[in-house]
Amino acid sequence: MPRPAVCVYIALSLDGLIARDDGGLDWLDAMQVPGEDYGYAAFYATIDTVVIGRATYEKVLTFGEWPFAGRRVVVLTHRALDAKNGERTHAGALDPLLQ
Repeated sequence: MPRPAVCVYIALSLDGLIARDDGGLDWLDAMQVPGEDYGYAAFYATIDTVVIGRATYEKVLTFGEWPFAGRRVVVLTHRALDAKNGERTHAGALDPLLQ
């Protein structure tokens, strides 16, 4: 069985960070162009599984509506998770996750 394709789609600052120290994502607002999704919809239509870290997962839960409806979601964490949307967890090496 062939290995799945793995793609990364992420907003990242030049210093390699996704969020401010306080978890804020407001720096992304300056990059927004009304009506522009930067190819996200086309990219999202091609995937079946979303893999996110625990901190990102917890931030996404504050957005209100679950943005990953219709997709499998795997949260990378060693801690117990109270799954609210059918997500599952994975800890350790990533190779077994690809299997």
